[in-house]
Amino acid sequence: MGAIQAQDYDMSKWAVGQRVSNCHSSTVEAAINDGHIIRTHVLRPTWHLVHPEDLRWMADLTAPYVKKGIAHYDKKLELDDAFFKKKRLDGSKNRQIG
Repeated sequence: MGAIQAQDYDMSKWAVGQRVSNCHSSTVEAAINDGHIIRTHVLRPTWHLVHPEDLRWMADLTAPYVKKGIAHYDKKLELDDAFFKKKRLDGSKNRQIG
């Protein structure tokens, strides 16, 4: 699958559906909800859909550039290393709202 740009959520589901035979919006939605497809900022600070098995290697390649691109937001929102470490250790699950 690679990565599919996904700012427009409905169109990104359509793009996935075009690559899989007999696939409908509800099928893609279920795959996202079940974690079989991940919506994340893997290539740059915009949304992308990726397969979980591809996420690690893509993130390893692109994380330095994505982090650099969002550093000013982290500073503005006071999101420092201590905040992110705490969130990793508290067992909370990251979910998109809305």
